[in-house]
Amino acid sequence: MGRFDSSLTRVKPVFEALYQLDASGETWLRQLLGMAKRRVGPEPATIPTTLGRLVKPPQFESPVDPPKSYLKWLIEHPEKLRSPSEAMWKQWSKRTQKKRQALLTGDRAVQAEAIA
Repeated sequence: MGRFDSSLTRVKPVFEALYQLDASGETWLRQLLGMAKRRVGPEPATIPTTLGRLVKPPQFESPVDPPKSYLKWLIEHPEKLRSPSEAMWKQWSKRTQKKRQALLTGDRAVQAEAIA
């Protein structure tokens, strides 16, 4: 995240205003999804005719695990990574520090272990 959090400064105010107008989302959610759809091939994405009511207010941050393909790419491309801060290193055990250092230097055996 950069200096400004666009989720808080741009996205959240819009969704909060829409939610204040209609907490069910029935009058605005379908239209909003219609504006955001992407084309995958020749046909536009389909949006169900009935979406139902929102069961809770819109959420703006949600922790999710990264895709395994991304983690594998990181392991295979240590030249694209930067070493964490010294304070971060100190939080890890000596064993973890050793493994992470090996990953950063491109140690093939440790890369294979990490991918496995």
